[in-house]
This record gives sequence, C-alpha cells and structure tokens, in this order.
Amino acid sequence: MSYVFDTYLHDDFLAFENCCVSDPAIDLLKLESFQGKLLDFACGHAPYLPILKGYSELTLLDKSAHLLGKARGTAEKLGLKNIRYINAQSENMPFADNTFDMVMSSFALGDVTSWRQTMNEVERIIKPDGIFILIDLIGGNNDFIYDLVQIADVIEGVQIGRESSEIWCFLISYLNSKARLLQYETFKLIYEFPSREKTKQLAEGLEIRMKSNPEVREAIHAYLDQKDSPYEIDSVYLKMKILKR
Repeated sequence: MSYVFDTYLHDDFLAFENCCVSDPAIDLLKLESFQGKLLDFACGHAPYLPILKGYSELTLLDKSAHLLGKARGTAEKLGLKNIRYINAQSENMPFADNTFDMVMSSFALGDVTSWRQTMNEVERIIKPDGIFILIDLIGGNNDFIYDLVQIADVIEGVQIGRESSEIWCFLISYLNSKARLLQYETFKLIYEFPSREKTKQLAEGLEIRMKSNPEVREAIHAYLDQKDSPYEIDSVYLKMKILKR
C-alpha cells in the first residue's frame, strides 16, 4: 500500500482503510490459487493477508519496519504460518534469481523510488512463466483521496506521480515483449467516511508533514470545502505471466 500514507499517518491510515466499503480486488484475489512461493512486495501493512491462502511460503517485503510489524501482528492474529518478513527496498530485493512462483503488489508501484528498477527485480526473482499480479490506481480521476495520494507522492519525491501515464505505457510495452496478459479488470475502490469531520482529521494528519508548503495546505482545504464522501478511486487488477528466455 501507499508507503507515504502508511508511514506518515500510521494508525490514522488504518482508520482511513477501514472506511473502504467496496474493494472488488478482494473478490478477485479469492479466485486465485496461490501455490508455491509467493512474494508480496511493498506490502505495507498487508491488507490482503487474510485472503492469501494456499502458498507453501509467503514473503512480505517492505522498506518500512513499522509497517512490517503491523503485517506480522495481523498474521499472528490469523494464525498464519510460513511467512518471512523482509525489511528492504523493492529496487534491490535480497533474493536469488528464479525464487518465486508468484509475485504480487497492491497500490505500491507508483510509490516506489524507481518502478523501472522494481520491475527489473520482479523479472529477475520470479521463476520462468511465474505469475505477477499488480493491483494499483489508474490515472484520470480527481477524487479527494486520489489527489491526496498525488500530493504525498510529490512530497516524498518518488520517480513519478500517479497522474502520469508513463508507468502504464511502460507496462503495455512490457506486456508486448516480456509478459503475457492473463487477466485485466478495472474497478472502483469506494470510501465512505462517517462524517466530513473525519475526512478533515485524516487530511490534517497528512498536512502535519506539509507545513512548509502553503499551496498544499490550501489545496487540501479546498477539497474539504468542495467534496464529500463517498469517494471513488479508479483501480486496475492486472495478472500476467512473466516470459523469461
């Protein structure tokens, strides 16, 4: 999940996640057969952990030790076994070539420092004909939550913001040369906040990190004045087979 939100807001972000009333990715993942060794990179607090079943070994990787601790706590509550927790960058994963049968990532590829290097690593560590599942936002809407993610990405200094189509152009090219598309689904995440005051609290939690940028503060408050939940975020579910020569 979003490293910026997870890291800066901590428990407030989890409260934000609990306001999600519709996430079709859950139903899509329930249909998957997670066999063999599975890697979830840039996993954040691992929100999809309760439905990742059938693997022989699961590896959770994130650059935030705090978020890995959250994921470990969830796994322990669920009684899940055979899980490794790796505190590392997705651009330099500490695994041997051809290690994983399946790799997945959710709402993170636009947040990593270099998504091109991350994709190189995915190709390196996955086995020939291994499965890669990518769940992420797609550009083109101006919802309050979506735009806050844009703002956070820029402040964190990631390679691109989610508003750019560059990453999707890259993936189209990738699918034409190094992977075969198995499934493509678009869907909407829907968030329903209990009140506008709750929305304001979440926004102000992020704003604490933006004191030096008055334009950002003004933008946040402009959204608060203009929009109310529910908020919809356009998202995509991509499943591909990595072709390795």
